[in-house]
Amino acid sequence: MNKISFTPFPVQTTDRLLLRKLTVKDKSVLFSLRTDKKVNQYIKRPVQQSESDTGTFINKISKGIRENKVIFWAICLKEAPSLIGTICLWNISEDGTVAELGYELSPNHQGMGLMNEAINTILIYGFDTLQLNMITAYTHKHNAASIKILLKHGFVFNPNIKDDDNINNVIFELYNKTINQETKKLQNDNSTS
Repeated sequence: MNKISFTPFPVQTTDRLLLRKLTVKDKSVLFSLRTDKKVNQYIKRPVQQSESDTGTFINKISKGIRENKVIFWAICLKEAPSLIGTICLWNISEDGTVAELGYELSPNHQGMGLMNEAINTILIYGFDTLQLNMITAYTHKHNAASIKILLKHGFVFNPNIKDDDNINNVIFELYNKTINQETKKLQNDNSTS
């Protein structure tokens, strides 16, 4: 059994990013992100109808963090604390050895390598700090950008697992021992700069 604790909150940084705790001050920007048609094109989830729904979601996330069931970061540029995306480890197994990676990024910030930096950092955190054995990622079969970034980080498609909630999703897995060398190298570069 792997003991997981998110207290104190594990703020993370990369060369360009600050991954911080989500707060109610993020409600308006998060509502815009979670209702953006491009961001949600491949995501099957209930559409938030108002900022009140987003506030409820933020409260749910905060409770999950307190209970060590989910860890969820607001992605921000270091020079601007406003949220531009989110990244999380959730659906953590009861024994604390497996978690699912989730992420989303504002269309205005896509194509700049920012999500690559965020994923690098969270994979290292998940495997080195949380001591996870495996991280999974579910993505839509037509979401080429998401599939590309998962493959870049060493995730492997598992055709034997199906998503009962969304038949269009494909599932990727990354085992602790298979973190690719690029991820390790980027983390080492970040820690020496």
